[in-house]
Formats: sequence, C-alpha cells, structure tokens
Amino acid sequence: MPTHVPANAATLTLGGTDIGQIKSVKGPNTSRATYDVTPLSATAAKVYGASSVIEGGECTITLMWDSTASTGNMTVLAAAKASTTASAIVIAADEAGTGTLTTILSFSAFVTALSPALEMDAVITCEVTLKVTGAVTWP
Repeated sequence: MPTHVPANAATLTLGGTDIGQIKSVKGPNTSRATYDVTPLSATAAKVYGASSVIEGGECTITLMWDSTASTGNMTVLAAAKASTTASAIVIAADEAGTGTLTTILSFSAFVTALSPALEMDAVITCEVTLKVTGAVTWP
C-alpha cells in the first residue's frame, strides 16, 4: 500500500531559525537541461542529450505574515535585505503522525523576492521566492 506524507505539522528552517505560519511550499523545481543532438541528415524524430548539471531551480513559500519575532518572518526579511546565501534551509514534516519531524529536503538558497498580499477580511500573506544555489538533498 502506498504511503503519503501529510503537510500537517510541516516546518521550514532558514539558517537555523524556524519560520512559522507557513501556508504552502512549492518546489524546489529541480530540472536538467537537454540539448538537441539531431544531425542535419536525420529523417526521424529528434534525439536529445541531457546535461550532467541538475539545476536547483526555485522554491516558493507562502506564509501568513507576522512581524513578531516568534514566527521568524523577520528572519526572512533580513535574508532578503542581506543578499547573501542562506544555508541549511530545511523542510520537514510529521510523516508518521507521531509528532516527530522528518527532513523532507534541504538546500541552500537566497531570497529573490518578497510579495506581500493584503486582502479584505483575510490574513496578510507573503510569498517568498528562494533561488536554490546548490544541490537539493532528498533523504
């Protein structure tokens, strides 16, 4: 029987600081470039080769914005202003429902965008875009 990983109790750690009130995490969208190696004399379908480099891509995190120190949102803002790579970004979840968090993935990245959203009768959210700077480590 296949198992699933619930997003409940998921956490994000940025440079050792827990970032709270996460609504969603998308990515990182890792990819490998391909290149066309079809000779001009070919009469059939194209042939592609794959690059040996796997690009880390980007990761987009939507969180409920709260400027109190306890949520870590100010750590995200400081990382955006610093223009430096934040190491040890770790996304973890309670896979077994036991209260114990298991690392889902980890990577280094820097903040490329902060996009706050304010809507009538809704919580303030902020979409954070991270550019991955190295390999994404999966368990």
